[in-house]
Amino acid sequence: MSKRLFIATQIFLEPQFTDIYKQIREMLKHDKISWQNLQNTHITYKFLGDVQESKIPEILAQMELAVENILEFRIEINRVGIFGSRYEPKVIWMGVQENEMLMQLAKSIRLSMHRIGFEMTRENFVPHFTIGRIAKIHDKKLLESTINKYQNIHIQSNIISKISLYESILHKTGAEHIEIGNVKLK
Repeated sequence: MSKRLFIATQIFLEPQFTDIYKQIREMLKHDKISWQNLQNTHITYKFLGDVQESKIPEILAQMELAVENILEFRIEINRVGIFGSRYEPKVIWMGVQENEMLMQLAKSIRLSMHRIGFEMTRENFVPHFTIGRIAKIHDKKLLESTINKYQNIHIQSNIISKISLYESILHKTGAEHIEIGNVKLK
């Protein structure tokens, strides 16, 4: 049997994150946007896809190796952005300030997963939290001004102290994430 798996760190939200999320949602309430459930807020390091359950112990062992030389560290969430173009925006996200330790952690996880047969993708790692998936925007200038309002703003900071292997179960109401196992940073 297979499970839809990914490796991530869950972020526990502070009021500032939730307040900004609500403000953006209110400003863009006339657009067709699927807003994310904030209970699932996480940084994804590697999406593994459908994986046989028998491979889970090997994945967890590689996760241990991936973090063996990495100390826990702090990240700063400090901006809002979009994926896609100004003309065809797809996703609204909150982003993390550039952080060498976070980049090192993501690279180490991806390399460890590659060693056990997972594809090494070419895409750049952009640490972010998806807050909305855009279906249709009626006023692109309003979207742009809303996003620009939240550039270079302190949203919250977090300590990254562990990585987790999650199963993602898709429902009509959204994805449910179940932690299968985790590995603590030093």
